[in-house]
Amino acid sequence: MKPTHDWSYVAGQTIHWMSPDTKENYQRHLNDAAKRHMLQQFGWIDQHIDYTFNSDGFRTDEFDDRPNFVTIGCSFTQGVAVNRSETWAQLISDQLGLSVWNLGIAGASADTCYRIIKHYAPILKPKFVVLLEPRYNRVELHHSDHQKPYSINWAYDAESWGNSGYLKTWLSNDYNMQLYAEKNRAAIAHVCNKLDIPVVMYAPNDYIDLVTDKTQHDLGRDLLHPGRLNNRAFAQVVYNHVKDL
Repeated sequence: MKPTHDWSYVAGQTIHWMSPDTKENYQRHLNDAAKRHMLQQFGWIDQHIDYTFNSDGFRTDEFDDRPNFVTIGCSFTQGVAVNRSETWAQLISDQLGLSVWNLGIAGASADTCYRIIKHYAPILKPKFVVLLEPRYNRVELHHSDHQKPYSINWAYDAESWGNSGYLKTWLSNDYNMQLYAEKNRAAIAHVCNKLDIPVVMYAPNDYIDLVTDKTQHDLGRDLLHPGRLNNRAFAQVVYNHVKDL
């Protein structure tokens, strides 16, 4: 059974806005002088974005047997607020001349990445996998075999989800969440290693920390996610790591 995720419901569809890159937020930014200036600065006034999802709910082509590599992560990997051609995953694909299956999911946790790669790595048989890890304070909560899990951001939802003594103790120390994320990284590496697939992993802030030219830090149309320049700069960082794979 295919693993469900937050964007499974738009599988096979093309939409023009997706949260937080919504039409309402865009109009609100246009009506704010400072935000409008930012939209102009980053080249987003009257710019159109298509979010096209394949039949599995990913912002990538329909899967086939072409030689490929896989990217996995959350919204920056999926490419929220930029065109697909401007995402770091697609830019690497263009540089390598190798197709990419972008399995990034906006709102994903490391749990999501593990479930996705466990299912799709044996099917897609990528030459390598690139993981840009979501923030470690996100986890999934499964409540039904037939529904997608809740993606819980513990940093914000601790009060509502932490009513038991165990959870309150677990949430009171960041190390518990860091260790949880570390185990997911190890699990993803194990899946790839079993299939003899190289995997390159990046920490959540590496798309900022590894880009030394700070003029490359820009914003997408939602004025929240990384923009064109940041995608391009991080793509170059990753390309330098994977070009010999």
